[in-house]
Amino acid sequence: MNLAAHFPRAHIRHWNDAELLYAHQRWGNADHLFGFSAECALKAIMGWRGMPVDRWGHPARREHRKHIPDLWRVFEEFSKPHGKESLRALPSGSPFSDWSHHDRYSATGYSCRAAVDRHREAARRILRMVSRVEEETSS
Repeated sequence: MNLAAHFPRAHIRHWNDAELLYAHQRWGNADHLFGFSAECALKAIMGWRGMPVDRWGHPARREHRKHIPDLWRVFEEFSKPHGKESLRALPSGSPFSDWSHHDRYSATGYSCRAAVDRHREAARRILRMVSRVEEETSS
C-alpha cells in the first residue's frame, strides 16, 4: 500500500511525540496526539483491509474521512466482514467519545488526566493491534 498520507508511519510518529509530552506532563498536547495516533492506526488497518483511497492516500469515501470519535464507529462497521480476531480486539464503544480535534484551538490545552490516561491506553491497544494486522498482511 503506497500512501502519500502514510497512516502506518504517521500513527507511530504521533504516538512517540505523545509519549514525550506525556512524560513531561503536557497533558493537552499529549492527549491530542494520542487521538491522532489512534486515528491514523485505524485508517492504516482499514487501508490494509481494502479501504479505497484517493491518489494522495486519503480515504476515498466520505464516511472514512472522520476523526477518531466518529471513526471508531466506522471502523467497527468496516471490520465486521473481515472476521479477523485481530480486528475484534477493541472494546465496543469509543474511549475517544470525549476527544475532539477542535481542542487544538484551546487556549490552555487542558485535558483531564483521567481522560488522557484512557485515551493513551486505547491508543496503546490500537498500536498493538496494528502490529498484529501488519504481520497478517505481510505474511
